[in-house]
Amino acid sequence: MSALVHMGRERLPDRRPSTTVLAVWEDRGVRHEIDVSAGFFSDGRIGEAFARTRKPNSTLDTMLDEGCQLISRLLQRRCLFSEIAKGMAFDDAGRPETPLGVVVAALIEVEKTA
Repeated sequence: MSALVHMGRERLPDRRPSTTVLAVWEDRGVRHEIDVSAGFFSDGRIGEAFARTRKPNSTLDTMLDEGCQLISRLLQRRCLFSEIAKGMAFDDAGRPETPLGVVVAALIEVEKTA
């Protein structure tokens, strides 16, 4: 039986800077605009993520919300974006193939410029 190691959650400051960027996921010729927001730790690392589509409460919107909750929990346990992205599907040109992959790619770009 394997032992589970509990990694403590790093709390975000009560007041923290954030930014929002537009990401686009195209699926079978349909363009989906996604607002991707990031909240930051005091050292500039992203510690929380949110994503919203232009169709609130749609299946895609709900899936992105759930995915961002998981991403946020990983980031608060010091998981790197490079590790998170390893589980994502990318095409031959290196572009994400899924909406959650598009969100992760957008967050990586945000963190680079933070």
